[in-house]
Amino acid sequence: RPQLRFLSLASLRDFDPLMGSDENMALDGYEPRSVERGARLVAIFPTKPMAIIQMPRGNLESISPRALVLPFVMMKIQAGDFLTALDIMRRQRVDM
Repeated sequence: RPQLRFLSLASLRDFDPLMGSDENMALDGYEPRSVERGARLVAIFPTKPMAIIQMPRGNLESISPRALVLPFVMMKIQAGDFLTALDIMRRQRVDM
């Protein structure tokens, strides 16, 4: 089953794509997202916690996975931009 996984660069050296999905260690707390077979990752925006995926039929989907949302919210809180952080946490249903 095709999945979109989010890995940190540090854990990427230990990741073996030929092993089964059960044997590989994913990030703790970040679940892989099931996608259609043949889907392609088009872009990840550095200014928004968003990933764009192109499906086999040609349509584009925008998703905001937790692996991108949580570090982005932490960056906004550390920068003092509490309004943006609170707005994203409310929209993405992040537990406060």
